[in-house]
Amino acid sequence: MRNGKTKLLITKVLIGCFLVGVFRCSLYASEGGDLMDELVSAINSHDHVKAKEASERLINMGDAAMPLLKRGLTLENKPLQSRILKILNQTKTANSTKIILDFATREKDKYMVRAAIEALCYPERDIAVEVDEKVLNFFLAKVQEGEFIFAPLSARILGKMRQVDPKLRSEACISALKKEVSRESDANTPQQILPGAYVTEPQYKIRQFIFALEDIGTTAVPYISRVLDTTSDKNHKEYLTICLCLAGGKKTPSTEVKSEIVRIAKRSSNGYIRALGIRILGEWEDKTLITLLKDALNDNFKVAGKPDVVTPDMRKGINGRYYFDYYPVRSEAFSALRKLGIKIKREGNKFTVEE
Repeated sequence: MRNGKTKLLITKVLIGCFLVGVFRCSLYASEGGDLMDELVSAINSHDHVKAKEASERLINMGDAAMPLLKRGLTLENKPLQSRILKILNQTKTANSTKIILDFATREKDKYMVRAAIEALCYPERDIAVEVDEKVLNFFLAKVQEGEFIFAPLSARILGKMRQVDPKLRSEACISALKKEVSRESDANTPQQILPGAYVTEPQYKIRQFIFALEDIGTTAVPYISRVLDTTSDKNHKEYLTICLCLAGGKKTPSTEVKSEIVRIAKRSSNGYIRALGIRILGEWEDKTLITLLKDALNDNFKVAGKPDVVTPDMRKGINGRYYFDYYPVRSEAFSALRKLGIKIKREGNKFTVEE
């Protein structure tokens, strides 16, 4: 008799939980529908305050808002689509990742495809979801095509696709890196850098391919090593050594890799590669490298940047535009020494160690 009453009580509790869940889902659906209406209305009327408020409430709903957001992306309303991608970006659930991946793959408008790709990259997020062949081939194609922004960011996305074969991801990034290195112009010739990025366009792509291999991690090491052993191009070999160090664990490299990174940071004929080498040395926080890092504060490699605001210390180019000089190696050495507690006085591009 007591067992019968216990079973009846358990059944009632389960039914009650089910009904509460149904009620909450219904409530969320109703609230979410109203919020979407508010969001659409705010965007169409350019009311940024109300759009922000509706967005924050949709973010707080989490996965309950996903069906509404997915439906909203099907509407031919680019401002709304852009806002929804930002909401999905901040939600950071597996469902939001799947929705962005699906949208990026099927969307035809190039601007919106870029917005979706950027939503997957910034801020960084692991893409720990099952990826179908269509989505995978889409990003592999973008990397292979080599188009600015689309190729490097697609590589970063591949780097974070934990469920995809690391061999496939590694070889795609290694191939893209080789192609871009072969296109790289003389790194010792001053070049214009991207606004706010402090690197040239080719160098931006190279770095993102390298960081994608770092994201893949130790499973990329055999494929990097295989190409490293066969390449004869000096720059390519040094870039691959940097990849090997980053993917294999930049803070605990083998003795051989560590020795090669030190050599690259000190003696590479390519200023961009020296800067990457110094950057890695900074991660080690090794006080025996202080002298090397201090010497790097006087490295003469520079690139020309286009400023947002012209100041008296800038120079005028032959085309009438103003430029500022940026020294990548010096800047990386400055950051590395600060990590070691070394005080440095900076005046423009001149760095002085304060004893």
